[in-house]
Parts: sequence; structure tokens; C-alpha cells
Amino acid sequence: MSVKGTDVKKTIMENRNYFNTLNREGAIELHPLYHQKFNRLAHIFYDYTTYSHEAMSAIFKHYQSNPEFEYFTESRIEDKDLTPFIRRYVITLTNGVLIEAVQRKKDVFDFELYYNGDQIVLNEFIDLIAPYRIKATGDKKKAYLVINTLRGLRLTDFDVKEMNLDVKKHYNDDFSTTHTEVEKFLKNDDSGLVILHGKQGTGKSSYIRHIAGLTDKKVIYFTSDMAQQIASPSFIPFIMEEKGSVIVLEDCEELLAARSGAGRVNTGITNILNMSDGLLGDALNLKFVCTFNAPLKDIDKALLRKGRLIARYEFNDLAPEKANALIAEQNLDVPQQLSPISLADLYHYEKPGFEQMKRAIGF
Repeated sequence: MSVKGTDVKKTIMENRNYFNTLNREGAIELHPLYHQKFNRLAHIFYDYTTYSHEAMSAIFKHYQSNPEFEYFTESRIEDKDLTPFIRRYVITLTNGVLIEAVQRKKDVFDFELYYNGDQIVLNEFIDLIAPYRIKATGDKKKAYLVINTLRGLRLTDFDVKEMNLDVKKHYNDDFSTTHTEVEKFLKNDDSGLVILHGKQGTGKSSYIRHIAGLTDKKVIYFTSDMAQQIASPSFIPFIMEEKGSVIVLEDCEELLAARSGAGRVNTGITNILNMSDGLLGDALNLKFVCTFNAPLKDIDKALLRKGRLIARYEFNDLAPEKANALIAEQNLDVPQQLSPISLADLYHYEKPGFEQMKRAIGF
């Protein structure tokens, strides 16, 4: 059967052999589809960089002569003009090859290759789409957000605006040594752990944006709720595809909480320990940067062991002399400070009624 440009739901209705490859939303699940067509499990090549629409043209031109070439499409309706907009192509070929192409936005695609493990097939596909890779431009760097989908853990890219952050001016003097250690850590190939903690508004997130621009390594970001996925059985196979990456876990105090009570096991911590300074660490070379607001005493002590812990720093309010220097240099509409102040308060200082507001909300 050759299907060209047919909506997937219509195709499924016409070909009942594909019924059991659909999820509850009526979308094709690629693992069961691959197994059903080729009677084997797939090797998977994930590519989270983005490509121009010419890459799709190259794929069609290159593979369309395949005797069993077929593709399905899935679409969604745009709210503005109710025009169908193609979001996903699923292309299947002979010899155990399946390609997923997802149109994330207009004329921009990313790809996955499901194949039989043949390195020649993989290299052919990579060489085919490589000329159409879209490179990051301007002052933005690509980072990757971990999301949980019906097909398991996936990455989706987003732009991180590089911070023009003068560390010496925006943080207290005792931070200089820690920053130097973090810079060295990001440039080498060692695994390990960096812990950044302290109260909200003291510049942890700004510093994460800053260091994302200091490394050429892939930066993978876990939100606080997704951090718990590190304890799931699917995490290790997922992260094995991301060797040498920088893993950012923000607001992860629950994940790193101390293990207490007889026989209590925190699988998330166990995985981090093994990946930052164990056999998995040697294999994956992952760099963990963890931030949280909780007191350090609430964090599992095993994370603080020398050799695993590369650097640790507690962020505090900016000293008055530092704050006043920034006020003068950047001409901020903020009065001179006589006591420490957080970076958030300094840059979002509302002069009218600021002190009254602070007392009213309990700071």
C-alpha cells in the first residue's frame, strides 16, 4: 500500500491492520507500528536539532523510489483561519526503516529514525539531512527541556538568552572561587555535581542562564516536577543517549531530600550518585547542576562527598556596597542601600511604598 498525503485517521479506517498502533488520541505509536511492520524492535536515533523544510524535500527525493515507501500525516486545525496544518509525518520503508518528521513551527522540522541497527543506514540518513541543519543565531543558545509524552521521555528545544552577567559585580566576593571551579568543570569531560542553593531572588536562575552560555555541551533542563523522572525505570535508557551533557535540575529539593528511616530507598538520589561518581558516571560523563531553596541540612549527605561534589555555594542577599555600586553604574531608580538586598528586589524595586509592601507580605 502506498499512501501519499492521507490523513492518518482516514488511513487507519481504511487499513484495519494498523488499529492497534493508535493511542487514545488517535495518533500512531511508532514502537508498535515498527514492530508490526518489521517484526522486530527498533534501534532509535533521536535528533533534537532543527532543520529547514529542504530536509523534508531531500528525504522524499531520496527515499521515494523505495518499493514500499509510504507515509502518513497527522494534522491539527489552526484557530485563526481553521486551516489544517501538517504537524507530523510518519514515513516507512523496506529493510526496517521508519522516519518521523515533526513540524514544530512553520518550515522547521526535527527528525527521529527507527532502524534495524545497520550503521550504514544511520550514516546515510544523517548525511542526508545534515546540510539543512538550522544553526542558532544572535545571542540565543539552544537548550533542551525534558517532557513526558505518551512515547516516554523526550526533549524539546528552547532558546536561552545569554546573560550579559558580570559575576564579580552581581554576586558577593566569596562567590568568585566557586564560579572559577564551575567554569573549569563545564569545560572538562569529567562527571560530577554542582549544588547551588539559597533563598529565592538571590540570582540562582540568572547564573544558570549565564553558565549555559559558557559551554558548548548540550544543556538539558528538568523542571521541579520532571526532576522526579530521574527515579523512573525509563530514565537511564533515556539519558544514555545524551552522554556528555549538562543536566540542570532546578528547585529539586524533594528529589535530593535526605534518606531517613530503615530501608528507605530514594531511587532518584541513587541514580544521581551513580551518574555523578560511579560506573555510570564513567560511561556517561554527565554534569549535574542542582539548585534548591531548602537548607543544606535537608539534603542527602551522600551528595556532598568529596570527589563527587565539584562545587557548592549558598546564595545570599547582595552586600550593600555591591548593591550600591550596581545602582550607580546602571543608574537604577533605587535608593542607596544600608543593608543586604536580593538581586530580585534590586532590579524590581518599586520605590513608592516598597518598604510597606515588604513588611505587609512578611519579608
